[in-house]
Amino acid sequence: MSFTVATVVSSVQRVYSNLITSDVVGYINEVRPDILRRLRLRNTTQNVNLTASTGEYAITAPMLGATSVVYIRSATESDRRVLEPTNLETLDIVHPNWRSREVGEPRYYYFIDGLTGPKIGFFPEPDLTTTGGYPIVTIYYLDCETLNSGSTIYDD
Repeated sequence: MSFTVATVVSSVQRVYSNLITSDVVGYINEVRPDILRRLRLRNTTQNVNLTASTGEYAITAPMLGATSVVYIRSATESDRRVLEPTNLETLDIVHPNWRSREVGEPRYYYFIDGLTGPKIGFFPEPDLTTTGGYPIVTIYYLDCETLNSGSTIYDD
């Protein structure tokens, strides 16, 4: 059985008859990413090739929020570390002068809105460059397309 946006719109408009279709669809698109994030779904990944002494990297995929960011040292399953989320303000307070510190294996990640689009940053800056596929960072994130009144939400 299909569960569509039109079904939701119809149900909502039965109770709230003054709501127009575009408003209901807008509300659905507004809450859907939060619902998916809370379910901790990892439906898409993006790999980031590293360059020694480079702390920030452009993100090519649209990201609603990372569910996990993993630093992978080698092909060995146990040779990886889940990075901790942070932000620039916290780094400035907890790690003064963090921008001028030595490079090393990243422990933290943050997101910023760069002039050319979103970026991910690492602290400390990586001390190795990706060669032969490693080290690499994999970002697990939600890729949630915008729905319209004709979209199918669920179809078994």
